[in-house]
Amino acid sequence: MFNSDQINYQIKKVAKDLGVADVNRVRIILTLERVVARLVNNPFLKERLIFGGGFVLFKDSDSHRFTKDVDAIINDISKEHLIIEVNKSLSLDLEDGFWFGDAMDEEISTENGYGGYRFKILSKIGIAPGPLELKNLKRVHLDISIGVDLKDVAQSSNINSVLDIFSPFEWKVYPPEFIASEKIHCLLDRGDLNTRGKDVYDLSQVLNEIPIEKLASAIKRTFKNRKFELSDFYNTASKIDTELLEENFKKAMIV
Repeated sequence: MFNSDQINYQIKKVAKDLGVADVNRVRIILTLERVVARLVNNPFLKERLIFGGGFVLFKDSDSHRFTKDVDAIINDISKEHLIIEVNKSLSLDLEDGFWFGDAMDEEISTENGYGGYRFKILSKIGIAPGPLELKNLKRVHLDISIGVDLKDVAQSSNINSVLDIFSPFEWKVYPPEFIASEKIHCLLDRGDLNTRGKDVYDLSQVLNEIPIEKLASAIKRTFKNRKFELSDFYNTASKIDTELLEENFKKAMIV
């Protein structure tokens, strides 16, 4: 089992090697990794959860975009059952030096339009906290949508940790064209452009690597699932405030 001193030393070393000024950003990424490790150690969730969004791009591509949350989708489960399984997963002891408390959950209308839950998860490197320490702990976010069945497009991938003391493990993820199609939909559908600079950054990292035929097919399916008319694509895109997006673009990187 790893102890807190060992893990914190490695975090600071990695941050220095990467040129990351805010060490806490590396700590958050590592914490999200350990959340995912627990979810995929639950056989029920491992078969059903498909991960996507910026965290997958950060782990599975050359993206350096910092994120504070993990996005996933699941199908054919009640919200009550999902809450039980997530909290059961977080209670697993993987002997990795991390403690996770019960997650606060709130119902959300997620970016993909399916609805679901946001889990605000208390975490700590080391042993379980006492009552006073508990009040000062930070939370990371896990957003799980309950939506359409996308298991046919999911791909299995190995997730490597930012710290090489942890072994890789397998997770199911969206392929890049579906992550990109989700980002494009969010840009067109959402009005909160203050946060959409991160989507522009993500798209800049992956669009040139995706064959146009695959991207077109993914956009068509994603827009159909979300009941967004393709005929509105160009008219809506022309109204986006690109100046506001540009202002937030540079804030997206981890360094």
